[in-house]
Amino acid sequence: MSDAPRQTLEKEDIMTVTWHGSAAEYRDLVRGVGRNCCCEYGMNVRTCCSAHRMINEDQRALDGLLFARRMADRLRSEEWMETREAVAAPSGVFHQQLRLSE
Repeated sequence: MSDAPRQTLEKEDIMTVTWHGSAAEYRDLVRGVGRNCCCEYGMNVRTCCSAHRMINEDQRALDGLLFARRMADRLRSEEWMETREAVAAPSGVFHQQLRLSE
């Protein structure tokens, strides 16, 4: 046996996340995390806040944030649309309503 120290890789050591957005979107994300950061650093103590853990570990959350950010303007504009499309009705309902009104 060799005297070299045994190195083990834990799941956290090999997991990485990938940012799929633009550089501007990434800057906004980092600024937002910075405004909500509650990491603590002190005498031999370091805690990582949930916002920083998310951007380092949670690919699904990052993808969801990016998706919601890109959809937000469209959803806001659709919420206040004045034109409304006809609601689909089951087959025959429209014809029954016409007969009742005649």
